[in-house]
Formats: sequence, structure tokens, C-alpha cells
Amino acid sequence: MLSRRLRPTALFGLLLFTALFVIPVAWFLLGAFWSRTAAAVTYQAVRNSVLIGIAVSLLSVGPGLALGWLSERRNFPLRRLITPLIWMLFLFPSYLLTTGWQIVMDTSWLRHSVIAHYFNGVAGIVFLLTMKGLPFAYFTGLAVWRMLGDNLFDALAALAVPKLRALRMVTGLLLPAAAAAGVVVFIETIQEFGIPATLGASIHLPIVTYAIYTQLTSAPPDFRSAALLSLPLVGLAVLAATAQAWMHHRHGVALLQARGSHTSAHHVLSRAASGGARFSVGTLAVIGVLVPLAGITYAAIGGAAGTSGDIADWSSLLNSLVYAMLGAGLSLLAVSAIWPALRARGTWYGQAVDALTLINMAIPGVVLGAAYLIVFNGTWLPLYGTPLLLVLAYGAAQVPMLLRLLQAPLSQVPRALHEAAVVHVVRHDTRLLDVRLPLVLGPLCWGYALAFGAIFFELPISELLYPPGRPPFGVAIVTFNQALDYTQAARLGLVAMVMLFLLGAVAATLMRLSRTFNRKYNDVPVAI
Repeated sequence: MLSRRLRPTALFGLLLFTALFVIPVAWFLLGAFWSRTAAAVTYQAVRNSVLIGIAVSLLSVGPGLALGWLSERRNFPLRRLITPLIWMLFLFPSYLLTTGWQIVMDTSWLRHSVIAHYFNGVAGIVFLLTMKGLPFAYFTGLAVWRMLGDNLFDALAALAVPKLRALRMVTGLLLPAAAAAGVVVFIETIQEFGIPATLGASIHLPIVTYAIYTQLTSAPPDFRSAALLSLPLVGLAVLAATAQAWMHHRHGVALLQARGSHTSAHHVLSRAASGGARFSVGTLAVIGVLVPLAGITYAAIGGAAGTSGDIADWSSLLNSLVYAMLGAGLSLLAVSAIWPALRARGTWYGQAVDALTLINMAIPGVVLGAAYLIVFNGTWLPLYGTPLLLVLAYGAAQVPMLLRLLQAPLSQVPRALHEAAVVHVVRHDTRLLDVRLPLVLGPLCWGYALAFGAIFFELPISELLYPPGRPPFGVAIVTFNQALDYTQAARLGLVAMVMLFLLGAVAATLMRLSRTFNRKYNDVPVAI
């Protein structure tokens, strides 16, 4: 059939995706089998990562669903603080979160306390990873509580269903959300690099992502050992994602059938329950945001251990700014090239790209960085050590996320508008600038802002591929952290957060202007 024919634009997108992801990652992972070099590798780091990931998932899912319930279905004085607080936790870079807590624990009144003893151990790793995993559980819980609405609970009350039976019914409907939240938190936990590279490295706890990095940066680099450690990491992530998809397919029908038809009402909590909810939200705000920010601020004014003078070199901020601008732009260009193939879901190549994007979202950044290090370090493509390779890796790492993020808003633009433009407008550049671009400008700005922020604070790829003498911001922060120079790390971190806040405000302003433009000049709204 004609619809099954491989179109040139879709073929280019499929080939580009293969070149960016499939070939480099497969080349790196298969090197564990065809390499003849000896590999001195133990799997203690894998075991530690799996156990920590399970613990963090168990600790995050319940509070995340509970916070979603409080935010969506209950009313109390601090309810409106929950979502901004969760977003702050989500956007807070893990290595800055760790640095803030390490500064607090290094103060004279806590340095030798029991709290500091447990923080500088496995308990501290689990605590920090739980803070970073909680937003994923919350977002999943918030979505499912919104989907349930009020109709289900009104029906249970009208039919006088016993509380225990009603609890079992609601729990069964929440199983897909709980499974999805647990799997996502597990994947994010075993892929985390910032916390293992800071607190994990200081307490010498083997964690798989940092163990891979250690093998690659040893002298000489042990590529086979790094590949052998990467295989179980990638396998666990892919299996977890598959299990989540199966759970959603198995139980998602019941959730859709229970879907409410109107917005959830915010019922007022009792006095005792309201006090408990306020205490929980306040505690989360203190331990998740206020304490690390206070520690960073305290060190920035020269109160912590470390160099009290100005930072010797602020160039890492400028380096990351340029890298993020180029990498985010490159990722959007790649999405524009790959999108025609993903949009053709009824064809084999559309299904192939769809499956590959899901798989590549489970590929850790340290594995992608290692793959680029090996593939582009030979005689054919000697790009290692150049800014170009770092920007290419940054852009490639953001493509799967952006494809999923922009899929819904880009699909809302009807093809009939473009077909009408083709009929009535001859010049291609005019169709692009005056017809297509205004319709998708809002989602593209949103995607660019997210990619920019993710690249600016990115760490594992930066550690493996940054050009000599041009370290990105994350590498500079971790270097100061590992040298226990908290003053310089804090000052650099504060300036970076202010820069990102200002850039985020600019991006939000551009998106509002885009929506205003679409409402004024177009009949088709573009949702973000």
C-alpha cells in the first residue's frame, strides 16, 4: 500500500536516529563480547545500585501518591505550595542538592553527630535519591487522582459500599499508577550519576554509574569492564520499562472505565488531618529545599570550609551556556528530522522509531557518553576532545525526551492546514515561516527551554566528553565538591541557578507571547 511506502523524509529520520543512538550504543555494549582484553570487574556496584533503587522506589511511591491526593482532592492552608515545591525538587540538580547537605553536615555542630554519621553512608545516599525520586511519583499520582475525579467516590458513597471494600477497589485502580511510579523511580535511581559522583565517591560506596565512569577514566581506560558493567544497567532499565508498560496495559482499562467526568472537588481536611498535612509539607520543604539552599548560601558567603577568595575561573558557566544553546538547538533539529518517521505509526518504520525512542529513554547518560567516547575516538571520526562531540552527545541525549514531550502538541496541528498552504503558497520558506512555525512555536520554545536546562546541569556526558581546558558547569562543581572546596562550589552553583531562573523567565514570556499570537491570528490553538 502507498501508506506503507517508506518516504524520503521518514527514511532520513530513521537513518539519523540509528546513527545517533543504535550504532554507538550497540558498538559499546557489544564490545564486552568481542574484546579480547582482560576485564577486572566485580558486580558489587550493580548489586548496590539495585538494592538502593528498590529502597528508593518503596520510599517514594507512597509519599508521592499521598502528596498527589492532598494536592488534587483535599484543601488545607499549604496545598498550593505542594506543586511548586515538587518542581523545585525536580529541577534542583542532584550534585547541588548533595553539596548543600554536605556543607550542612560539615558544620562544627553537626560534623561529629549521629545524623552526620548516617548521612555519610548508605542512608544518606538513599535519602538524597528519595528526594530526587519523589517528584516522579508525585506527577504520576497527581495524574491518576485527576483521572479518577469525583464520580467514582460519589457512587461508592451513594451505594453505601463498606469502607474496607471501597478501599480495596480504589487500591486496585491505583495499582497502575503505583507500578508506573515505582518503575520510573527505579530507572531514574539506577541511572543517577550526580549523587554517586559526590557523596558516593566521598564515602567510597561502589555504585554502578560511577563505577562505569571510573573504568573509563582509569589509566589505561578499561573499556571492556565498563561495557560489562553497562550491560546489566541497560538490561535492568529496559526490563523495568517493559514491566511498567505491561502493568499499564493489564490494569489501565479499569482505570479508564473509572475515569471521572468532572474536576475533583477539594474537600476540607479535619483539624487533626490538616495539621498532619501541613507538618508533612513543611518538613519536605525544609529537608528538600531550604536546608540545601541554606548550606549553599552559607558556604557562598565564606562560612564553610574551603577557599574564601573569589573563584579562579568562571568560564565553566560560559562554557555550559554555549554548550546548552547549541545542544538544545541541535536536539530540536534532530526532532524535526525524526518526527515524520515517528508520526507514521501505521508503518513498520514508524513503529520501529517509536520502540527505539522508548528504549533509548532507558539508556543512562553515562552509557551514551561512553558509547560516543569509543565510537568517535578512532581514526575514522577523531572527534574526541572537541566541543563538537560534546554538543553532539548533548543533543542526542535530549532527542528521545523531546520526541515524547512534543508528540502531543505537534500532533494537534491538522495536516489540512499544511496541505492548504501547499496549494495556495508556492514558496517553501514562506510556508515554513508564516504557516507552520507560528503553529508550533509554543511547544518548540517549551522543548528548547527544557533541553537547555537539562544540558546546562548535565553531568555524566560532561565528565566523559568535555574538551580539555573547557569544563562545563557540572564538572567544575563536582571537582570542587570532591576537593571539599565548598565555598567555590557554592558560589558557582548560586550564580548558575540565578542564570537559569532568568532564562526560564524569558522562555515563559516567549511562550505566553506565542499563545497570544496563536489566539489572535490562528483558529487552531496549540497546547503546551
